[in-house]
Amino acid sequence: MPRHELKSSFISHCEHDDTCDELTVTFQNGKTYTYQGFTKEDVNAFVKAPSASTHFNQFKNNYKLKDKDD
Repeated sequence: MPRHELKSSFISHCEHDDTCDELTVTFQNGKTYTYQGFTKEDVNAFVKAPSASTHFNQFKNNYKLKDKDD
């Protein structure tokens, strides 16, 4: 999975698994969440956004949050 470092005070980095369209986002506080249904195009828009935090807040409710037990 490619790792994308983000210049954000809120988000540390993200990793995308294009075999199952999942995006794992790691925050500066160390918490990690995985979102399902995240295409390669979605990832490109996220990592190229002027503000990763703003972009994240706009999309986070559009994707299913994967249960930690999955």
